[in-house]
Amino acid sequence: MKLIGLCGRSGSGKSECGRMIASMGIAVIDCDAVYHELLESSEPLKQELTGFFGSEILDHEGSIDRKALGRIVFADDTLLMKLNQITHKHILQTVLRRAEAAAPKSRGGLVVVQAPLLFESGFDKQCYKIVGVIAPDEQSVERLCKRDNLAKEQAAIRLSKQLDNEYLKARCDYIIYNNSDLAALRANTERVFENILKGC
Repeated sequence: MKLIGLCGRSGSGKSECGRMIASMGIAVIDCDAVYHELLESSEPLKQELTGFFGSEILDHEGSIDRKALGRIVFADDTLLMKLNQITHKHILQTVLRRAEAAAPKSRGGLVVVQAPLLFESGFDKQCYKIVGVIAPDEQSVERLCKRDNLAKEQAAIRLSKQLDNEYLKARCDYIIYNNSDLAALRANTERVFENILKGC
């Protein structure tokens, strides 16, 4: 099994890229989707989060209210770091288990881990290669506003709390530029992953 980290800032086009990679016959695990699933189904994670953040993060049914949790952590960097510290270990355990199961059926034995916080979580150390998806900030802000129904200022604040594109360029083995249309993104994605497959 060879893990490939797929990272990029919010609104860079990681998810679209992940779908294109999956269409090449390569297994893709989306850490965001795993996180949302764990918030709904993992009792140990729920207990840890309520133990730290309190019952105000629960909805009227006793489930984690993602919006309430988001309001708390995006207003305070220290609390955001604590959220990440609590959730990352749960996410990584689940991802590694699923990657082991997916690898035998995946092209080249590759498993792509689509992770917005690849470096921050330390998961980069588990990866054979790391691919960064980069888009101009103004395009990322625009996508975030549409996708998450945010005001421009909110989207800009969210991006400002993430690693910048220069950091990704310096740390990733490959960069996929998403600054044109979907056809160009697909061509860039396929070129990078055919290259990785050749090296396996």
